Amino acid sequence: MKPYILLAATALMLAACTNDEVTTTPDGKVALKVNAAISGTNTRASGTDWADGDRIGITGGNYTNRPYAYESGKFAATGQEIYFEDSNPVTFRAYYPYAEGGGTVTATTGADMQTADQQPKIDFLHAGGATASKGNPVVNFTGEHAFCHRMSQITLEFTEGADMDFDNGMLTGYTLGGLKLQGSFNTQDGTATADDNASAAELTIALSGVTTTNDRYTASPVIVFPQSAIGIDLAVTVNGQTYKAKLTVPEYNSAFGLQPGVNYLFPVIVSKTGLTAGSADIKDWVTVTGDDN
Repeated sequence: MKPYILLAATALMLAACTNDEVTTTPDGKVALKVNAAISGTNTRASGTDWADGDRIGITGGNYTNRPYAYESGKFAATGQEIYFEDSNPVTFRAYYPYAEGGGTVTATTGADMQTADQQPKIDFLHAGGATASKGNPVVNFTGEHAFCHRMSQITLEFTEGADMDFDNGMLTGYTLGGLKLQGSFNTQDGTATADDNASAAELTIALSGVTTTNDRYTASPVIVFPQSAIGIDLAVTVNGQTYKAKLTVPEYNSAFGLQPGVNYLFPVIVSKTGLTAGSADIKDWVTVTGDDN
């Protein structure tokens, strides 16, 4: 396998929704309108755009944790709407997914949360610094104010080595060890962090119906809390045989450990003689891929 170089891809602003229609009440109040985008490739962890029913929490000025839901291409208030009563501008922040009460929420990132329908619940996003006013009531969580991923992703790219076959149900799963799967997300400042008091655990992902392309198979990303882990145990099961290696998390932006908003893409070669795993490379979500060393 050719060595990979560490890189950071240009952030793309995707999944934008537009809602510019102004609503004014009889007493002159003007309702807040919301445009929102997600910074990164393929937007949410599940690889989809905003979906009907997605709810974000918005805070700004005298308004705290107001829920807005995405329906038919735009966000609209699902509870008490935000209205501008005067001309003073207000700076807003927002987060996803909405939590009643806001504050700090706790979560676990076990195997049951790594399915396509469950991952959005732990794909914590945060946006801030966007302003709006009565004269310009559209708050744009776009551009530099777009929603950003606050968790870490790990993606494994498996390559068939000598005398190895992943197809026909042969590649049945893998386990990541040494990770803390419990943590918290601060909806106010967007900080997601693993629980320091939690014990390291194993994250086992079952695979089925694997089909390779050019002898390769890329597993769906898993989402975990940012944490200080710089070495991750890996066990891969093929045809009932388990192969083990250690994944080394590379430095990213002068920081070590799993960083927020980063997808660590590890190349893994599985051969009858053993497992070879490279360090990781970084692009957007941001993604990180490695070499054969």
